[in-house]
Formats: sequence, structure tokens, C-alpha cells
Amino acid sequence: MQVKKRTLYIICSIALLLVIGGIVYYKYSEKQAKVKALANSIERALDAYNREVEREYDRMKRQYEDYIETIKDSSYSLSFRERYIHKVYDLIGYQYSYGYDAFDVWNFSYEQQKHEKQDLEMLKLKATEKVQKSL
Repeated sequence: MQVKKRTLYIICSIALLLVIGGIVYYKYSEKQAKVKALANSIERALDAYNREVEREYDRMKRQYEDYIETIKDSSYSLSFRERYIHKVYDLIGYQYSYGYDAFDVWNFSYEQQKHEKQDLEMLKLKATEKVQKSL
């Protein structure tokens, strides 16, 4: 059985195209796998970062709530409670204090209720900054 040259060229061309197509598909799928692996690693790193920020925020929020509870507890002396007002300001930052007379315990309690949402936002921001510095 003799194969014509033309048929042999056609068969070789088809085989060559299949081999080249297979190589191209392999390279493409390999590149897609690398991109997907990179996206997964970035997503995991971002999730770990967000978990760390939430953990730090929860820690700071508990500390803030403990300070506020101590300030509102009238069984402690005024000077002791005023020290905790300073600790709250240190925690949220002096630039976000409630005003000059806010070191008065009763005024602080009133102002703190008005600004609690802002305080928690500042704690979230400080937690984010703290985690970023630790990286």
C-alpha cells in the first residue's frame, strides 16, 4: 500500500497542528492556573489582614468599654476616674477629645454618649494603622 505524497502532507500538517494546538493550550492553561493561584494567595492574605484588623479592633473596643465602665462607676474616686478619662483620650487620640471641660467626669459621660460612634470609628482606624505598622 502506497501513500501519496499529498495525503502524507495533509496527515503531517494535521498532526503538526494538533501538536502545536496542544502546546498552546497547555501553556494557556498553565498561565491561567498561575493567575488563579496568585488571586487565591492575594485573597488569603487580604482575609488574614482583615481578620487581624478585626481582632485588634475588638481588643481596643473591649479596652475602651472597660475604661468607660470604670469612668461611669461612681464607687471609684473622681481622681481615679479622671485618670481613666485620660486613658480613653490616649486610646482614641487627644485630637478627637470632646473639649476642654471634658475632663470633668459628668461632662465626659454626657459627651461620650454623643460621640461614641465617632470614637468607635477612630478605634477602627487606629486598629488598621496598628496592623499596617506591624506588617
